[in-house]
Amino acid sequence: MSDYNSTALQVRIELPGNGRT
Repeated sequence: MSDYNSTALQVRIELPGNGRT
C-alpha cells in the first residue's frame, strides 16, 4: 500500500505540473 500511495502522489504532482507548463 505504501508504494501505491507514493506513486499516486508523484503522478498527481507531475500531471498538474506538466499541464501548467
